[in-house]
Amino acid sequence: MIKEKVLVTDDDPSIRMTIASYLSKLNYEVHTAEDGLDAFQKIQKEKPSFNLLITDLDMPGMGGQSLIQQIKDLYQDLVIMVVSSHDESKIIIEVMRLGVFDYIVKPVKREELMMKAVRAMEAALLRKDKIIYEKEKTLRLENQINWFNYKAQSKSDEIYSQDQVKRNLFSNLKIHLGQGLGFGLLTSIGDMILMSPKNESGEYLVNPEMIEILKINSDYARNVLDYFSHIEKIFENGIPLQKLSLDSIYTMILQTAKKQLDNAISRNVKIVVSENKLPTNLYIKSNLEYFNEVITELLINAIKYSQSNTLITVLTTIESDTLKITVLNKPIKNGNKEPEGIKDEYVNLIFEPFFRIEKSITEESLSLNYGLGLTKVKMILQRMDATIQVSNFNDYSGNTISIKVGFTVSFPITS
Repeated sequence: MIKEKVLVTDDDPSIRMTIASYLSKLNYEVHTAEDGLDAFQKIQKEKPSFNLLITDLDMPGMGGQSLIQQIKDLYQDLVIMVVSSHDESKIIIEVMRLGVFDYIVKPVKREELMMKAVRAMEAALLRKDKIIYEKEKTLRLENQINWFNYKAQSKSDEIYSQDQVKRNLFSNLKIHLGQGLGFGLLTSIGDMILMSPKNESGEYLVNPEMIEILKINSDYARNVLDYFSHIEKIFENGIPLQKLSLDSIYTMILQTAKKQLDNAISRNVKIVVSENKLPTNLYIKSNLEYFNEVITELLINAIKYSQSNTLITVLTTIESDTLKITVLNKPIKNGNKEPEGIKDEYVNLIFEPFFRIEKSITEESLSLNYGLGLTKVKMILQRMDATIQVSNFNDYSGNTISIKVGFTVSFPITS
């Protein structure tokens, strides 16, 4: 069970330990600091953060008021109580105006401290829940705005086909990104270069580190523009289809999985491709280049959202004259809870532009994180007369039943 955390700050060791002992009886996890600077450093370092800070005012170095001013805006869910020998109303009012929850005048009375600490902790937990709720509401609203904007554009002109609307959407995005919207860092670097000193010939003397930063961000910007240009190309030109043997498809899956091994190792997961039991005399209509893109995106998505030390499995089967390729992974946990898989309401939404179930996972993902990877996959498959769906699967291989998420691509078979 996770305990609520309290930080007690006082330069008097006896008072510090007395307050800590009282709070420990409330089953709180109590930490102590000897002055404001010590407290500030511990607040910055501690993860998860403290719920309640109890501090003295007069301390050497950084005093209580300075500490409160430092942290009140940085840690909005932290509730603060003051325990001080100052009983002058002017000082108490001044301190309370800083956003302090309560003020106790020394000497500390056990019953008063414990009663007010319980109230402060209740306020802290409510404040934390409210902040979390507001963040979730903001994320939810962002998704809804993107979704409604997309839907509104899709319905805005009946003479346009849905493909035409999507084509315009991606084209506009490419133009906006090319003009610099969203690439504020590149603009900032340009400003920094213009502010750099010049030599006698009027040439800018630019720090090599700045050039390296410029190169990294330019490469990223170029990748983004290339990505959108590629999507636009699919809309404009379509996909030329070829008659491909199931054996060549299986070989492409193996090669694509091999290219993702380093990415998988960096995320501490493994990729396993099932044994090839596909008939050699059957074919599908596809395109190896775009088929590779589909499998690559699905593997990157699985790697990004998989629990550490788990397997990503690629299965190839034939069912009712259809080739089915399924990418299975065990999804990341939600806190300490076991994953529930894909919820019903997300089964279709995850293929829509800009929609992402988990926005916080961006590092080392080998994707541009615009919420368009699965959209591109579905778009490519539609142009190859194939389909994709996502489902939850029960995994019975361990001691307990667990949930895996599977993306299944289906191609009609031809002879």
